[in-house]
Amino acid sequence: MRHLTGQQVADVLNRMDPTFDAHKAEKRAIGMFPREVGQELASHTDSPTMSALQKFSMQYAKFIDRTFGSRAPHPQIRRTTSGPRSDGKIMSENLAGDQVENQEWEKINPTVHITPSAPIPDFDAILADLDAEPEAE
Repeated sequence: MRHLTGQQVADVLNRMDPTFDAHKAEKRAIGMFPREVGQELASHTDSPTMSALQKFSMQYAKFIDRTFGSRAPHPQIRRTTSGPRSDGKIMSENLAGDQVENQEWEKINPTVHITPSAPIPDFDAILADLDAEPEAE
């Protein structure tokens, strides 16, 4: 994320239900930080294979997982075992209004205020990875 900060995303997550999906977190972020989300969307208009909405959605979910999930130094959320394959992938409405598969998380301790983890040392490498297009299947 180039315009939304870890603290802003933490603020979004703190206003989510104990179980939530990435699309709900995106919609909450739009309501709380419309300028920053708009800037994030505008920064993803150059993808040859994805819309700006798709690219933002992918990067936002990765950012949440890396900053607050299992890949974070101190995980505060975890992927659920919901969905048909018990992998936390559920169907939900994306920003374009389409029903698509999406990651669901749950707060590890819903009564504890979520905070960003310590800064990740190789920020440039994370940004490069977030910008990478998904591999074609």
